[in-house]
Amino acid sequence: MVRTNPASLNIQRISDNTGISLDVLDRVRTHFFLTEHAVTQGPNLMRQAYFTPRSDIAEIWKAASRRPLTAAETQKFERYIGHEYTESYFIEAGLPYVRDAEHLWEFYRNPNESGYYHSWPENYRDAGAHELALNENRGGFNQWRALGLGLPEVELSPGLSSIDEVTAALLQELRAKGIAK
Repeated sequence: MVRTNPASLNIQRISDNTGISLDVLDRVRTHFFLTEHAVTQGPNLMRQAYFTPRSDIAEIWKAASRRPLTAAETQKFERYIGHEYTESYFIEAGLPYVRDAEHLWEFYRNPNESGYYHSWPENYRDAGAHELALNENRGGFNQWRALGLGLPEVELSPGLSSIDEVTAALLQELRAKGIAK
């Protein structure tokens, strides 16, 4: 519904109900719902496409547009918004959504389907924007240490009011490692 009618999400009401700035929400709405991306589907296999719709994401946007969120919903929504926001900047800085290197993909076949399974990267050079973005399930960027990256000293604040400072610090680290422009 959002792709066919972008105005169906009342960003002002969502901002009022969540405390997240209009600029952040608008960037995420554009990134997630309205922009086609180079989506990796296997080794050396990419296609231009929208991100796959998720009912849980649609429901949390709808809830945020109707009313203030519960504490659990707020946490879920902020983590989702933080993930998509940082991911959008990483893609803009030249990182792929996920890397298409052969060693990161395993082919599978079962009676009903076949395709590729993407392995979690072992280092930052194999990580794409999706793996480097804020962890949507746990929050934070703890995966950065495991991938050999330094974490910024800037903390992500409630309502994501410090998201721009955090994103700038993350991009600085990625540029220092030579994987972002």
